[in-house]
Amino acid sequence: MVIDPGPLDQYLLPKGKVLGRPGQGWPWVYDNLLSVRATLDWLHSGRSISIPDDCRLLVERATHADCLRKTAASLGGSWTDLWRELFDEAATKAQLAEASLIDWRRPYREALVNERLPTRLGEGTVTVAVESLVSPFTSHEIEALPIPGRWLRGTVLPDEPITAVEGQLRIGTQNYTYDRLGIRRLRVK
Repeated sequence: MVIDPGPLDQYLLPKGKVLGRPGQGWPWVYDNLLSVRATLDWLHSGRSISIPDDCRLLVERATHADCLRKTAASLGGSWTDLWRELFDEAATKAQLAEASLIDWRRPYREALVNERLPTRLGEGTVTVAVESLVSPFTSHEIEALPIPGRWLRGTVLPDEPITAVEGQLRIGTQNYTYDRLGIRRLRVK
């Protein structure tokens, strides 16, 4: 069963702002109308859907920045503005999260803790520009890939995108593969 909100354009204002209508809370619950659009388009595609087999594909289509950017570009107008708004907000949140990381090389009592920001205990990711890397779920080319920061510690990233060959790429001295299981380091035998 799918609760269909009807045409999503009715919730989209100029400059990428979203608007709820009385009694309907879609934009209040799902302010990322691009994700809702991608999800509904996929669900309405008419193909048989199997859970949990199709979950990763659904998540990839509904959350991957490149997929959403392409969806927004194909729709144009306020949809492109919405993508920019969402991207800007995500970039701001990512910068705040990065600033809130605890430096484990220092004693915890010296950690900078800001009550307005949740403290992050884990490490962040590094977004690496790539080319010739295709999503195993959407078959669209991926332009950037988030890599766990701990995997790249001490690695100097090149200025140019890293070229993938058959889903594999080399960053510094480490080989990686990107497939339906996500990004994985390849062990040297």
